[in-house]
Amino acid sequence: MLVRQRVMLQVVLNCLLRQFWLRWVSCCLGIFAFAACQVPSPEAPGAGMEIPAQFGPSNAESRWIARLTHPSMQALIEEVWENNPNLRQMAAQLDAARAEARRAGSTLQPQLNAGIEASRQDTPIAEGFRIRESRYTLSGQASWEIDLWGRNRAGRDAAEARLEASQADYEAARLALAANAVLLWIELAESHAQNQLAEQSLTNLETSEAIVANRFEAGLASALDLRLARTSTAAARNQWTQRQRQQDGLKRALETLLGRYPSARMEASEALPQLPPELEPGIPSELLERRPDIRAAAARYEAAAFAYASAQRARLPSLSLTGRAGTSSSQLNDLLQSDAFIWNLAASLTAPVWDGGRLAAETDIARAQIQQAAEAYAETALQAFREVETALAAEGLLADEESSMQVASEEAQAAEGLALERYERGLIPFTTVLEAQQRSTEYQSQLLSIRSERLKNHIDLLLALGGDFLHTP
Repeated sequence: MLVRQRVMLQVVLNCLLRQFWLRWVSCCLGIFAFAACQVPSPEAPGAGMEIPAQFGPSNAESRWIARLTHPSMQALIEEVWENNPNLRQMAAQLDAARAEARRAGSTLQPQLNAGIEASRQDTPIAEGFRIRESRYTLSGQASWEIDLWGRNRAGRDAAEARLEASQADYEAARLALAANAVLLWIELAESHAQNQLAEQSLTNLETSEAIVANRFEAGLASALDLRLARTSTAAARNQWTQRQRQQDGLKRALETLLGRYPSARMEASEALPQLPPELEPGIPSELLERRPDIRAAAARYEAAAFAYASAQRARLPSLSLTGRAGTSSSQLNDLLQSDAFIWNLAASLTAPVWDGGRLAAETDIARAQIQQAAEAYAETALQAFREVETALAAEGLLADEESSMQVASEEAQAAEGLALERYERGLIPFTTVLEAQQRSTEYQSQLLSIRSERLKNHIDLLLALGGDFLHTP
């Protein structure tokens, strides 16, 4: 009787436990399913940013990319894209990102493995008696984690978004590299023009020194005038040497950027290219969507959002299927016989119960990384707006500077000729001639610098707008 009561009590307890576990599992699965569908979507990056309908008072026409063209520039860009070591390094990084995206997507596919094993065993069974047995095994294994909640899909999407960011980074590097090559080319062309101006100034001062020396020998000029003339000539010769050194450094810098040996053999352009026409007002601000660095920041935000979803769903149960099949025989010839075939199939459902807060911490990390990516996107966009507005404003200011300096340069050159003529007639002191020559050289040099700055500012504007330096959209 006592035994029967114990058995009945055990049956009742088992039923209660079974019902309890069934309800607990059902409740957990319901919560997990609800959580899987309720992964919060963070606010889009830059959602609160005010974006103007138009940029500042200046803008570009539809074919603004091809506005600044020069045969040397086109060849230069193609060469730097082909030979620059840093760009090739980024291309290798892009290949690695593609491989990483493929690896992340492999988690959605079943995993198959196959193996073959051969063994030989020698076992003693009695004194003087031993059994030698050979065993051959051919097996295959398969496993597949069923992506119930989309955790692996979110991980794959995060990797693909990171790949998109890497592709945009590579495009940004190409544009920046092209811009740097063109900027160096413009600086080299300016340096060549400055070098020619310094050489011409030296020639003019040597002519003035000869005139002063002849007048000194004739008793018409003082020793002070002669020494001032010699001083100016020596200073001009020093300035010419400095220009040559600057030009040599720019040649080597550009050759290095192009992947060439820095031999300073590169030929500089004889003159600066023609300035493009003035920009017309009304470029829409949506043109900034062309910028690869903004697209890269947006892709990184998407990657962070997918990583957050993956971290959330890692706290849900995982369902895995595993299977194994194979044959085993003591004879190699019998290995493929059907009667030696064995197999098994299993399914497992596992859920994290206690991990010391590791999964919760990983979720918090992913959430913080979303915020970080959103702020990085906003910073990149603001930087892009600043670059565009600054370049557009500089277009008009530099044009005014060039107009004023053009007048100053022409007047200074005319004053230089008049001063030398009047000095030869003994009407003015030699210091007036020196002052006129110095102003003429200085203003011509400043005019070259301003023209170079306008060209470089135009390149900065193309880069800020995310434009291609070879092709028109």
